[in-house]
Amino acid sequence: MYASDRHICHQGWKRDVSKVATIKKAHVQAIKAWIATNVNIDCDAAFEDPLPKRISFATPQPPPPPTTTTTETNVLTPPEDATPKRQVRCCEETVRSNGQSITVSGIPKSHSVVLTANLNHWKNDSYALARVRSKLQQKQCTAETTFSQGLWAIAMSAVPALANSAAQFLFPLIFMAYFHDTGLFDKLELDLLAQSFPSDWSFRKFTIHQAVRDTIVLDNELSKQKAHVACDKGNKKGIGHFAKVLSRWDRHGGVKTQLLDIDASGGTSEECAAAIQSSMNKLKPLNEEEQGTHLLYGQNTDSGGGGALESLHKETKKLNLCAPDDDYLIGNCLIHAHQICPKNAIEVTLGKGALDKINAMQMLHSVFRLQESMDLDEWRHVLFKSSEFVINYDSSIAVNDEDAIDRLSATARNKNSFYQSYNKVLEFHSQFKKIAVDPSGQYKLTVLAKMTQPILTRWWTVGSAASCTFDYYLVMFHACQTIINMYTSDRTPNMIASELFAMMSDQENFIDMTLMRSYNKAYLNPHLDWLQSSKDLTNHQAFQAHHIAVRYYIMEKHLRGIMMNGRSV
Repeated sequence: MYASDRHICHQGWKRDVSKVATIKKAHVQAIKAWIATNVNIDCDAAFEDPLPKRISFATPQPPPPPTTTTTETNVLTPPEDATPKRQVRCCEETVRSNGQSITVSGIPKSHSVVLTANLNHWKNDSYALARVRSKLQQKQCTAETTFSQGLWAIAMSAVPALANSAAQFLFPLIFMAYFHDTGLFDKLELDLLAQSFPSDWSFRKFTIHQAVRDTIVLDNELSKQKAHVACDKGNKKGIGHFAKVLSRWDRHGGVKTQLLDIDASGGTSEECAAAIQSSMNKLKPLNEEEQGTHLLYGQNTDSGGGGALESLHKETKKLNLCAPDDDYLIGNCLIHAHQICPKNAIEVTLGKGALDKINAMQMLHSVFRLQESMDLDEWRHVLFKSSEFVINYDSSIAVNDEDAIDRLSATARNKNSFYQSYNKVLEFHSQFKKIAVDPSGQYKLTVLAKMTQPILTRWWTVGSAASCTFDYYLVMFHACQTIINMYTSDRTPNMIASELFAMMSDQENFIDMTLMRSYNKAYLNPHLDWLQSSKDLTNHQAFQAHHIAVRYYIMEKHLRGIMMNGRSV
């Protein structure tokens, strides 16, 4: 057995390297080097003689920092009784202050002289970063300022399709993805990070509070102001929205608009007036003496349906929402009014489109229905083949001799019957387009482009459909015969194509359709373009273009065949 003295620490940091056994020299040198580097103690100077055995040795501690005194030469001088344990390397630095260069000597290498402004800037940045990190480590969102609450409300209102329950997961992920590379999230708890952002209920609360604040502000702005309302009723997914926009003249100049709401409403003028009253009551104070502070001085609506023009004014007047009649202005939608003019005239003269009708309107509807009844790629392939036929067609192949027709086979007689009908349609006009198309190329402005659905309440769509049908009349006429040959008589494309073939063969329908096309191209389209593109309504060139379009329409209204069967349009 070994005596206990055998296990006493060798204490190599106290040994003289020259007197240590060779096998232990490397060990002693490594220990002394580590103490000198990490503890700043020179073991050879601090421990001259080895301590006797069985005496414990405390871990050496670094000496206390020397107290310094500043002399006139800015030199750091240690106290007389202080014994330096390790030499401090000093240096000189030159700084500029108030246009003067000052050299400061005796500064330790581990320190530096900096400008006070820069030091404060670094402190402020450090404090700001600490506040950010602290904000991201909370157990709940604390949006204490009205500004931050309003920004959250605006963000959620800008994306109405984003549910609050989804947003509470989305925003922490977006924030972390954007700032992760900056090291901001190092040593942060991710669970607390997620809790620091608003929950679904917080989003709802912020939105409601912001709506209340906006309503109060709008109440104060509109009090005793001459406000006008522009409203229109729409339907989306079965819900009848009634949009109401208030406008007024700003005292600083210009018209200021504000969306009141888009609450649902019925379709009659009485129901629309009740909806306006409900929206305006949100702005009015409860005091009965101040009920006349928010009155409407005018309205602007479209020209058809309920809740429009004089009927709406009559109903709102019953509810005490309007100013006196002498101060109340009623405006209609000019574009809508222009569309109503040809709509009323053509429906009365030519008739409306319906499944049991045979007129130009139904012909346009049938072209769109035929397009929708087939697969789009199949429809375009048929049009491509028909355009090739139109380009290469020779009218002389049609046989008109009855005796020669009788000698033809049944298939040849059917083809010859189509050629005769095609030659008849070919004589309708000389401006039909006969242009080759590339089915793998661009569809826009070609026969392969989808035709717009003709909607009578949007008359420009009827003009667009009429222009498309007129330009590619021959192609669509041949496409009807192709589809009749492709499908059986009980299939929808065959039935639509058969009816359309018969209507396109009638010259009266073609003339009526040409009238609609000419009206749109000569009058309606230039006028709408002037309304939408002219920035200055007093611009002389804009008015001149408008009058030229009117004169052009008057000259072109006498189309070939416009007078037919004693009927004048």
